[in-house]
Amino acid sequence: MRKTIRRALVGAGYEVEMASSLAQARALDPGRFDVVLIDANLGAENGLDLVETLRSDDPAAADRCLVITGGVLGLVPAGVACLAKPFRIADLLAAVRGVDQSRNDPPASQHGDVLTGAGAQSLAPAAGARYPGDGQPAAWLLLALARRLRAREHHAVVNFIHDGPIQAITAAGLRLEMMRRSSSPAQAASLDDVLKWLETAADSLRHLIDGPRPPATAGNGLPSVISHRATCLFATPVTVDADEQAAPLGHDELPVVTDIVDLILLGTLDAVQAARAHVGVRAGRSMIQFELTLTAASARQAVDGQEAARAWMEGLAAAFGASARSELRSEQWRAEISLPRPSAVGAGSPG
Repeated sequence: MRKTIRRALVGAGYEVEMASSLAQARALDPGRFDVVLIDANLGAENGLDLVETLRSDDPAAADRCLVITGGVLGLVPAGVACLAKPFRIADLLAAVRGVDQSRNDPPASQHGDVLTGAGAQSLAPAAGARYPGDGQPAAWLLLALARRLRAREHHAVVNFIHDGPIQAITAAGLRLEMMRRSSSPAQAASLDDVLKWLETAADSLRHLIDGPRPPATAGNGLPSVISHRATCLFATPVTVDADEQAAPLGHDELPVVTDIVDLILLGTLDAVQAARAHVGVRAGRSMIQFELTLTAASARQAVDGQEAARAWMEGLAAAFGASARSELRSEQWRAEISLPRPSAVGAGSPG
């Protein structure tokens, strides 16, 4: 990887020095370079430590850093540009030029850019959920613990993918591009086909790394976040509408809402086997109301699954110290559950 990147940059007119460890990088006095390319994973070492070293000496040094990573993009520090693996040589050169030019331009935001073959986008850290600790039903605590466990599992998967297939695909793609430059037209066409296959594989791996949904933040829009995640998890078309006019959901409540919708759909879709689903979320001052409408392929399927779906909803409501109600109309099964808002639990609110 280092040698191929160096060849690409030297070919574009840059002077390049290489280091294979943090100690070697520090010995090169990285503060004197126009651009510092840092791999986030250096074997047992964390390349981001070099960013912090440079920042401690010169706070503006982060503007000269370009972190290369095959892992979760949200882990890159704010204000530092990032190039996601796998990437093409053109992406590499564009990223380096962007860092070099941005040092003389006013920053557009507090975050750096994520540069990939699809272009640049704003890098925002993934949202994390915090839950109140006193006076809450045990179900709220279990949600928090489950989220922590999922995050740990995802981190383990990302490390495996980065150290194996992402590294190999990136190195193979860059090497093929270098070979293409000296190939005949017929050979170049064949190499282009191989590069397209590699890009397809890389897109699938990036999906695993980045996760099946965007972070649950207000900027993403609650309906789109819930719909995207639910459709991925349950392979059933899910439409969503959300009403936060009365009392907008807080930053920490958004991941909680998506978790609860996941739990609602988990049992009800298995029971009713719906052809499509619609979820409504209504936020009040102390309660959040969830409305679910499942449309089965036939009235018989709706009838057959209604008891199991009702039992699931009632059990879920009981875990949160609430209640649920449901009704069947022809091929449509409808349910409603109202839960105390996490921010209101333990503050004297009903629930």
